[in-house]
Amino acid sequence: MEEWLDVGVNGKGDAAARSQPHGIVGQSFASSAVRNGKVDVYPDSGEFTTSAMAEGAIDGSASDYEVASMFATDFAFSRFNAAERSRTVASSSTASKINKIIDSMRKRGSIARKATASDGR
Repeated sequence: MEEWLDVGVNGKGDAAARSQPHGIVGQSFASSAVRNGKVDVYPDSGEFTTSAMAEGAIDGSASDYEVASMFATDFAFSRFNAAERSRTVASSSTASKINKIIDSMRKRGSIARKATASDGR
């Protein structure tokens, strides 16, 4: 029997504002806007073959993230060895604008604030 591990990750600092995040995990930190993708519903028992590849939450398709070898970094959306974005570019990005709107709405109480580790989650 194979097992899986569910993991939660929270971004810290402004790395996403300085650099273009990439990869399935990295893209989830590109902005505070939720990116929901296709997920599988696992049965309580028996064999199961995963079909979901985060479609809808990632740029492109799962095949765009395939690499030639275990330590390769060259794929369609790779940003390894790329220059950091300038603050001007980062602040003018759509994600940055969305984040500012969301933060403003949270301050006004229009939407709930993001859960934090101190919330016991």
